[in-house]
Amino acid sequence: MLFPFVKSENKKRGKTVLILDIGSGSVAGSFVELAQNKNPKVMYVKRVPMKFVRELSGNRFKKGMFTALGVVLDDLSKKGLSSLGSDASKKRIKKVYCSLASPWFVSQTKTVKIKKEEPFVITSKFISDFLNREEGDFENSNLSKYGSGRKQESEVIERKLIDMKLNGYKVGNPLGKKAKEAELTLFLSMSQTSILDEIEDVITKYFYTEDLTFHSFTLVSFSAIRDMYDRVTDFLLLDIAGEVTDISLVKQGNVLKTMSFPVGKNTLLRFLAEELRTSSEEALSSLRLFYTESLFGGKIDKLRKSITKVGGTWLREFRNALTTLSTGDSVPSTIFFTADEDLSNFYNRLMKSEEFSQSIMTDGLFVVSFVNCSSLDSYVLFRTKEEKDTFIAIEAIFFNRVFELER
Repeated sequence: MLFPFVKSENKKRGKTVLILDIGSGSVAGSFVELAQNKNPKVMYVKRVPMKFVRELSGNRFKKGMFTALGVVLDDLSKKGLSSLGSDASKKRIKKVYCSLASPWFVSQTKTVKIKKEEPFVITSKFISDFLNREEGDFENSNLSKYGSGRKQESEVIERKLIDMKLNGYKVGNPLGKKAKEAELTLFLSMSQTSILDEIEDVITKYFYTEDLTFHSFTLVSFSAIRDMYDRVTDFLLLDIAGEVTDISLVKQGNVLKTMSFPVGKNTLLRFLAEELRTSSEEALSSLRLFYTESLFGGKIDKLRKSITKVGGTWLREFRNALTTLSTGDSVPSTIFFTADEDLSNFYNRLMKSEEFSQSIMTDGLFVVSFVNCSSLDSYVLFRTKEEKDTFIAIEAIFFNRVFELER
């Protein structure tokens, strides 16, 4: 989780915030009640899919995201606010959290060991200097991903100390403690400044906000999953989105490495539509029917061959990514993944397939868990069944924890 090592004694009452979820296949917005020592409550959700295109281009993709964002915010400002009732305080939305999925950010996890002959004291300045130094290195190493290589074109949106060990032992509050050896694990993420500015411009057309913060869905989902399943310290975390699949390798409760490959739900639908010589809508419908066993005879045989071929494309990319992440070591056998509900069975069966399990060096047979609203019921409340949205739920859990830690 996040580590503000010292909590303020100021108690805050609950408040309603706006959470935006910006992915590669859809955009969602939600009003959520955050509270101390209570589960967050999702009050209203609006999700809008980005327009599906046969051939993806950068400009068209970006335009599709901002179009969906505008539709979401327009709905929230009209229907969403009115749904909150007559309580005027709930309608004063001052805080906005924006969670970005790939490809809207790049990230890096880095572990640094500091060892000295004599014991040294862990101070706020020691931690601050470390964070500033690593942030500068991260910026310089990633500038080329945003074109001209000028710092003003990119912006670090997160620099979170996600773990710290002193003399080999984990510590919750290291300030004031002495050690000869410190091991710090830092998560950093960066986004394009023009994207962030344009998102803020769109938001301010609909809401006046005093506080807007950006986060990566990688850190959000990792922190939430780690807190919910605290007995599982080694796992793979996948976010299978519209155009991209993100993978995080987690060992001993820390994100060691992250990476992405450009194959997601929309990519597979393009492949399947081409295989079946049909539209993306028909391809998705056929895929759903296949897993409900509603097709018979020659039609299901043909579809099975096409799905096997398309699934092989995703598995091949996933296998290559795991090889890169593991660097020769075994990978955890536990997999948590998020994806659109309609393709969860498809990905689940792919990862549990015998052929895939035998091709990867793991700690054991893969145990695959699809993270959805049912598995999150104990951690988040929804005002109505219609409001249930897995990604908003994960973000609500994470930001409620942030709210509690900032008290």
